[in-house]
Amino acid sequence: MKESMEQTLEAKSSELKAHFLALQAQINPHFISNILMVISSTGYELGSKKIVMICSQLSDMMKYISASDSMNITLKAELAHVNNYLELLKWRFEDQLHYEYHIDERLQSIQVPKLILQPLVENSYNHGFSGKRPPWKLTITGWLEEDKWFIEIRDDGIGFSENSLAKIKNQISEYREKFNQGKILSEQPIGGMGLLNVYSRLFMLYRDKLVFEIHSDLKGETSIKIGGPSGMDQS
Repeated sequence: MKESMEQTLEAKSSELKAHFLALQAQINPHFISNILMVISSTGYELGSKKIVMICSQLSDMMKYISASDSMNITLKAELAHVNNYLELLKWRFEDQLHYEYHIDERLQSIQVPKLILQPLVENSYNHGFSGKRPPWKLTITGWLEEDKWFIEIRDDGIGFSENSLAKIKNQISEYREKFNQGKILSEQPIGGMGLLNVYSRLFMLYRDKLVFEIHSDLKGETSIKIGGPSGMDQS
């Protein structure tokens, strides 16, 4: 009983740490929001709808990241955040970047930890597309299957090397082992919003009911599938 309570406290502590480090990564978000309003107003005066839209989308992202009212949100809100991120990339890359959604409407109200999808999409942009000439394609698919929700993010980038994929899977395996031994997580570098960070926060919530799969084929296509219980009782 004592060990179980300690694990629960450690999990809560690590979840809080992940949240606050995400906030700390922002350089005074309120100041940036105010500056964006100035830029947006200038864009409006100059008749540039593009500048106004960019500022609005970036401002929405800043508000979403810095909001401290809840660590868990709906998938609908998380997907809206992802869409803002992709729209901002679209302003830069235009027809070089193609993305599409195939989301079951029943997923919209499911509660999940904040910032579990955008880091995975960002991983596609930073790593999958970095070594490939455009055009690039990214597909986000969400569905319900029996008592679980699933979201898969698929890109046509360069994929993971065997060594990189093996390293990620080893890190996940080591994390699970330490967690189950109650050794989390002063040793766990929770800062940043990478794959392991997303995995660790989902695992703290869903434990053995978590789905977290990474596949990369010889063509370079990569898919990351995550999922968990779809009901109110997620224990």
